Amino acid sequence: MSFPVGIHQNITNTEYHADEAVSSSFAKTAYAKTIAHAEAQKNNFTTTPAMQLGTAVHSLFLENIAPINGGATRRGKAWINAQIKAEELNTTPLNSADYEKCHEMVKALKNNPVIGKFVRNKLRKIEHSMFAEHSTGLRIKCRPDMYFDNGIVCDVKTTVNADPHIFTRQIVGPLSYHIQAAWYITVMRLCGLHADRFMFLNVEKGPPFATSVVELSPHMLEHSISLVEWLIPKIQKANESQLYTTGWPEIHVAELPDWAV
Repeated sequence: MSFPVGIHQNITNTEYHADEAVSSSFAKTAYAKTIAHAEAQKNNFTTTPAMQLGTAVHSLFLENIAPINGGATRRGKAWINAQIKAEELNTTPLNSADYEKCHEMVKALKNNPVIGKFVRNKLRKIEHSMFAEHSTGLRIKCRPDMYFDNGIVCDVKTTVNADPHIFTRQIVGPLSYHIQAAWYITVMRLCGLHADRFMFLNVEKGPPFATSVVELSPHMLEHSISLVEWLIPKIQKANESQLYTTGWPEIHVAELPDWAV
């Protein structure tokens, strides 16, 4: 499935993921690990309960689509019925504990003065699917949670610790959130949008459901965009050759590190 280049407002999340354009998830894994790992992850994707909670929080917070309570355990008739109902209503089934947690997390997000102002802004644009063609010929895509014509792009993150100092260290860590931000900005600019500020809207998964807003500095964002521009030709080359390799040397010679001398 391939959607035309541009901005699409009425594509479902399932339809968006079915499009073969390269996503930020692929790019993050390719950057943090290798293109081989990114390709393997794409073809072996599985949904976990933690992912379902995150999806439910996004749907309830951004679109006011409530999850379905499937009972205390993810087993039995109640859970099966919840799954069926969730599929009919295009929402997410959760067990009772996660159902309550989801509502508390969304309440906390809305109570944050900055985040609440964003989501109540009638000019917000929610989960528009965007597809673009890079100058290398690579089709790339993104689906920002929320953005505004003034250039602000927002992404909701559910996390164990929303402390902005700790979250900042995670941005350029194994999760490679800076690559996600730069990927979104790159796609959006190719689609003709003004996008120059990226903010993570964070909420903790447990009490007190603390929230924070972390914005990438202009320097971090532009540096991350340069990394994306370095990464895209590598992905395009792999797609053209259908060789998704690690790029590691055949033999790596380990040297004694300075700290061990």
